Amino acid sequence: MPRKLIRPAIWTILLGATYLLLAGKIEIWELVAAIASGLVAMVSVVAVTSASKPSLRINIRWLAQLRPLPGRVVRDCAVVIAALGPRLVHPLKRGVFQATKFDVTRQTQSDAAKRAFVIATSSLAPNMFVIGIDNEGKRLLFHQLVRKPNPPLSP
Repeated sequence: MPRKLIRPAIWTILLGATYLLLAGKIEIWELVAAIASGLVAMVSVVAVTSASKPSLRINIRWLAQLRPLPGRVVRDCAVVIAALGPRLVHPLKRGVFQATKFDVTRQTQSDAAKRAFVIATSSLAPNMFVIGIDNEGKRLLFHQLVRKPNPPLSP
């Protein structure tokens, strides 16, 4: 099989298998539908990736910064759960919008990968959600339900 066909074939199998998992039963027509939906989804994936030529390369050193992430998620879950009680009593109490210095604003592939990594890892814990990046001011804009100083950002 030519090398270019391996990735689309894997996508077709994975997306077809996802359909079968969601269908909850395996019959001949479900298999036909799984293959058809897998092919349609694969064609969509190939069309998007060939048009945009994404090349998101994650630096292996960034992965070390994922180590504290599970603990941060657990802590933020506790912070959010603790904040729910007062929010029920005082519904006008709001979260805060903040900005922090973020100098990864060049339009290079490396900076695009860093931005995607920081946004994904920073928004994973439930207390903080990245809203966007101010390229001119070189700041990362985010919302916190409960204000915490020095937001943890990677890399």
